[in-house]
Amino acid sequence: MKNSSPDAPWSTVWQTDVISRSEALVEVAPQQLGGSSLALWAYQMPDGKVAVDMDLVLDQQTGMQSSSRTVLQAGQPTRVGGSTANGVEQCVFQTVMPLHPSHS
Repeated sequence: MKNSSPDAPWSTVWQTDVISRSEALVEVAPQQLGGSSLALWAYQMPDGKVAVDMDLVLDQQTGMQSSSRTVLQAGQPTRVGGSTANGVEQCVFQTVMPLHPSHS
């Protein structure tokens, strides 16, 4: 998300969904954002929370780089990074939703 002034609405720079197994490294390099990359590693904890390590580099136009190591509550969007440059504020949010095996 980015915002160019306190009164301006926030706009989405990039959004993606990632499905992964616990303790699997996932790397994404979206073609529409040349030079961008996302690396995630998640671990579902016994209490239902999810520990997530994230490294994000957005394209050279945004200049955004963010790394975080966070414990997230399922379904709760959480700000895990951000920066301000040239009057533009950028934020990184993560949300986790553990998937349970279907019972047939």
